[in-house]
Amino acid sequence: MGVRTRLLAVVGMVMVAVAVAAPAGAHTELVGSSPSSGQRVLATTDQLVLEFASPVLPHAVDVRVTDANGTAARLGSAQVADTVVVVPLELGRLGRYDVAYRAMAADGHAVTGGFSFTAARDGTTVAVAAVSPGGAASQVSATSGTQGRGRVWIAIAVAAVLIAIALHRAARTGRARDPR
Repeated sequence: MGVRTRLLAVVGMVMVAVAVAAPAGAHTELVGSSPSSGQRVLATTDQLVLEFASPVLPHAVDVRVTDANGTAARLGSAQVADTVVVVPLELGRLGRYDVAYRAMAADGHAVTGGFSFTAARDGTTVAVAAVSPGGAASQVSATSGTQGRGRVWIAIAVAAVLIAIALHRAARTGRARDPR
């Protein structure tokens, strides 16, 4: 095996190792919520929507909402569909509410965080989300922070094909020079 072939093989192995390790480093994060952090909403708001950058496990989501006195808001069961978590919510009074969440991403890593919003008589109407019986979530005025994920995998696939072509050509060239 020639030096060029060995070099190409090493470069190929390094690229494969990077490609395999990249998803492990891409843990999820909260990319949006309704109500959002600092938002002033109507006291009649009846749900909390959390959107993550990557899918979360339905059995591993914990959401807590408390008012300024530490009294827990009444919450229904969280409905999870891919990256969206919808929690039925009943606010008890006007004022500030703190949201604390913990969710387990499909890759096994937990994300925790929190934010606050204010319930008022004259707040904003929040986006409405629904989880269909099949598990698909739809959200009015939803935004997604996951559009770039597909591009990364396309780039990795193209790099892998180019490496395979280079290794094949190097092997062919090596055989042509070998007079055996």
